[in-house]
Amino acid sequence: MNKSIRKNMEWDIDTLSVYISEIVANESGNILGDSQQSMVRSRLRRRLMTMGGISPKDYYHYLQDNYASESSQL
Repeated sequence: MNKSIRKNMEWDIDTLSVYISEIVANESGNILGDSQQSMVRSRLRRRLMTMGGISPKDYYHYLQDNYASESSQL
């Protein structure tokens, strides 16, 4: 996903889960397809709740600022 496109995205749980799947693929080589998206969304919802119920948009920005420490949570 192009950085300029991401900047203007309306981040909801679905678009964020696709973005997270792209990160996982790039970092680990594990391709998470459509059948795994429900698992990614579930883990992402749990992570958002753990962080105080923040929004997907807030998490996206948090991830940009804290990638090194947060990538272990992905």
